[in-house]
Amino acid sequence: MRLRYLAGAFAFFLQPGTAQSHEAFGDLGPFYQGLLHPLADPAQGLVLAGIAVLLARQPVQVVRPAFLVLLLCACFGPLIHLAVSTPSLDSRSAGLVAVILGGVAIFGIALPAGLVAIMAGAIALLAGIAGDVLTDVRSLLLSTGGTAVGIAIFVLFLWAALDIIQSRLGRLAGAVAGSWVVAIGVMAAALPGAPA
Repeated sequence: MRLRYLAGAFAFFLQPGTAQSHEAFGDLGPFYQGLLHPLADPAQGLVLAGIAVLLARQPVQVVRPAFLVLLLCACFGPLIHLAVSTPSLDSRSAGLVAVILGGVAIFGIALPAGLVAIMAGAIALLAGIAGDVLTDVRSLLLSTGGTAVGIAIFVLFLWAALDIIQSRLGRLAGAVAGSWVVAIGVMAAALPGAPA
């Protein structure tokens, strides 16, 4: 008899209720929201991971100017997003971009420095316009700074980690990372789009 009451009480507590949602990081202010945006936005994180893997497969003399271009374009992305109405980076577009970046990274071909810099700058602009639009000048400047630093740290951390792994395990590790980016990109591109 007690077992029946105990089972009934247990079933009562398993009843579904309303779900309470909240922001990923709360209200941290515009700088930290921009800084952490690559971690909170899967599409932005995916394209940044793709360019980081591609940079890790290139010689370091090609990576240095490309990273500088990436940093400069990451600063201008939020400003362009404020001036021009641009569509946000969705998972399908990010998936297709990741497939291209990962596919190039798999082969590990040394690309011309100018082409790598253009690719890094384009990805930084894509990631920079993925943030929130702020109209207050102070908040906009703080968010732009946070976004630029967040993009730079995200790419630099992944590039450095993969560079260390490749130095210890060989260049095949970079090809494996490129294939992972391709696989994740294919899965992201196959996701159904959110209804408008």
